[in-house]
Amino acid sequence: MLTLWQTSIIPMKLLRTILISVVSLLAVACGKDKFFIIECTIEGAGSQAVIATYYAAGGLKREFVAAVDGKAVVRGESAVPTLVIVTMSDGSPIAMLVAQDGDKIAFTTGIDDPLSIRYTDANEASGQIGQWIADNADALRRADAAAINDAVAAFVTKNPGKIASTALLTCYFQSEGYESQADSLFSIIDIKARPVEVVQGFNTVLSAQLSAGATAEMPVITLYDESDSTITVNPIRRSATLLCFLSDSPAGRDSVAMRLRSLMERYPKRLMAVEISCAPDSASWRHSIGSDTVAWSRTWLPASVASPEVVSLSVPRIPYFIVADSTRSQIYRGTSVANAESAIIRHLR
Repeated sequence: MLTLWQTSIIPMKLLRTILISVVSLLAVACGKDKFFIIECTIEGAGSQAVIATYYAAGGLKREFVAAVDGKAVVRGESAVPTLVIVTMSDGSPIAMLVAQDGDKIAFTTGIDDPLSIRYTDANEASGQIGQWIADNADALRRADAAAINDAVAAFVTKNPGKIASTALLTCYFQSEGYESQADSLFSIIDIKARPVEVVQGFNTVLSAQLSAGATAEMPVITLYDESDSTITVNPIRRSATLLCFLSDSPAGRDSVAMRLRSLMERYPKRLMAVEISCAPDSASWRHSIGSDTVAWSRTWLPASVASPEVVSLSVPRIPYFIVADSTRSQIYRGTSVANAESAIIRHLR
């Protein structure tokens, strides 16, 4: 039998071209298994940098890519499924997904509303995460901890063998006050569905994002207030400054207002307290604060905690409270207004 090398039917020059093409295709095919690709379409992003942060090979990885007309292609490497957090250069979150070498994931969203994300190409885990976000966007926008936790619990209970369960539990479940439920949910997830890269990835990425913000001095901040003007929050002007990052939930705001009223009556000249609403729009914000007069400032952030004015503070969730002293040092960070109140009283005693 004649081999391909012996036959004269294919000219040698053409044969060489074919062989080169085959080798190239094989190289590309093999190469695809050595990285994952994330195609991002982010309306309003322009030419800003897009960052993918993830945990792989025992360490934190960051991939930076400049967007072109809101489009960016990010490539990363992980031999096993890992949690990938996609943000803009200012730290504002855009997407959360699971990827490993060989995956190609594509999504479309808006820089002003990342919860509008749509996955046009995704692996199973990322697709499930995207669908969960779409199904629970309203609760996420309202930062309704109880509703969000219920939605996570329902997904985990129904899908104990899915990596998406681990990703949603670690990223979205608000464990403060729900510690027992969080532990119970984690225990029912199959061991194979909670790889260290997803669990450790979330902790590592979050720590990296919060470390600078948690130790940085509180910046001087200019905010839009309820009188349609701006105010400047400068910590050096008071013995203590309290920033309250809130949603437009009336119930949540009422409990905070009670604490603020007490604090301002006690320290009218030594404390500056500022409500910072992360409501999705100014109409929702104004509806949430009503028309009552208060002794503290009420403000609104058009881009929520991703706004340039506060992004350096790395606020991880809503509600959130930060207390600083007159040297601008942060003396409390957390989700409890009661603990913030206690920190202020100890400091001003």
